[in-house]
Amino acid sequence: MKRLSYMACLLLASAAFTACDEDFKDWADPQSNPQEEAITAMVDITPVASMKLEEQPGDSVVIASVSSIAENFSLTACNIELVAEGQILNLPSKVKDGNIKVRLTELDQKVASLYKSQKSLEREVTLKLTPVVMTTNGEATSLTEYPEMQSAITPVATPAVDTEYYIVGDLNSWQMDKATATKFEADQDNQYLFSVVVESEEKFDFKIVPGSAIEAPDAWQRALGASKVIEDPDPGLLAFRDKEGADPDNLTCTGGKKMKITINVEDYTYTIKEDLPEHMYINGSPYSLGWDWAVAPEMVPVTQTPGMFWSIQYYTEGDQIKFAPVRKWEGDFGYDEEILSPEAIDFAELTSAGGNIGIGKSGWYLVIVAVTTEGKTISFRLPEVYLLGGVINNSWNCDETTLFRIPTDKTSDFISPAATVTGMARISTTAVDAGGWWKSEFTLDLANEGDGTIVYRENKNVSDNLSELGYECNVKAGQKVHINFTTGKGKVE
Repeated sequence: MKRLSYMACLLLASAAFTACDEDFKDWADPQSNPQEEAITAMVDITPVASMKLEEQPGDSVVIASVSSIAENFSLTACNIELVAEGQILNLPSKVKDGNIKVRLTELDQKVASLYKSQKSLEREVTLKLTPVVMTTNGEATSLTEYPEMQSAITPVATPAVDTEYYIVGDLNSWQMDKATATKFEADQDNQYLFSVVVESEEKFDFKIVPGSAIEAPDAWQRALGASKVIEDPDPGLLAFRDKEGADPDNLTCTGGKKMKITINVEDYTYTIKEDLPEHMYINGSPYSLGWDWAVAPEMVPVTQTPGMFWSIQYYTEGDQIKFAPVRKWEGDFGYDEEILSPEAIDFAELTSAGGNIGIGKSGWYLVIVAVTTEGKTISFRLPEVYLLGGVINNSWNCDETTLFRIPTDKTSDFISPAATVTGMARISTTAVDAGGWWKSEFTLDLANEGDGTIVYRENKNVSDNLSELGYECNVKAGQKVHINFTTGKGKVE
């Protein structure tokens, strides 16, 4: 195994260290010593190269050990941070007999949380250590720049996948024989996904019981719940009785709304969210003669705004359309004055065409569908598109100076004003009432000889801009951005 050494001259600082007993109480309860004079210390620590947690016999495991340490020094504590997938989690530890030990369950669930999956696969993690060394006279120093270490951890095996799952909790008085009303439905496209929609006036607690356990004497020992280690993750870890014999915490669902509870029994994760559509499609006469859902365009999700979608479409007088959250005649909706605002009806001269939305005026439209637990709204607006990124007079304002010209026909381009500054173009339609132009941001895929396909931010994991996804739309001073929503492509020239 690779050995890592550290030699440093450091100011003596407050040291966090704990007793070396095996009861694993107060893992994060620190002790401290006052600041003292500078000393030189050396400690050699060897991490565990790999470890399969399922094979470990006890409730704690050795994650690293002291290979050597300078005379008159001892390792009293070691603060650990686990790093993977761009995330960092603290991992409490104890030192005894030269070994750095951690709780097996805590290591297991934190590795799973970093990877958002409890699959029993080898996971590479980085250990960022802060060793605490002490002299024989009681002086302690925290080695804050100790080299990072690598280790491969394989989480504990998850329970076997069942064919049925049920909610047992406050909704059914915690009675197994009353669980049939809260059965999870299997996903048709993914054999590992199950979901159920529930509605309760009050917040309620529950656990999830596999169908094969409902009538078994060990039903509660096989029940699934929430992790005791990870707080409020998304998705959460679907915890089960651990190797210490401890049962998981209850899961909790907020009351007063329709909520959708989804479990993934491949990754052993769960989500609890408002029962809102994840997709929205437009169907109608502009897309196919037979209203074929297979060719119905999908609307763009508004970033970080569940249940809200937008699309820029050209409609001709006499066109008829409808919406649905799936590509079929299920949950579809059309003309309804309770969900169509008077402004939308007047703007597009909308009429009811046998329940479909009839378009009364030809032109380009920004169509917005918003679904909440209280109901739906449909809006038709002018498709205002803006060129941002500071490439026009270093401005980030959505105003007439950055506004694209809207074409009068279906086949022509939306055209931006000429850039005055060379840089990365960022494009948005800001008429979406979502609280920020970036929530309806999009760009052209022109990076690495891309063909200019329009790509949308949606709910992709982006910390700043779409270049993080490999998309770039760069302009030079004097150039304009052309966007064709009919072809789904654009260019810079």
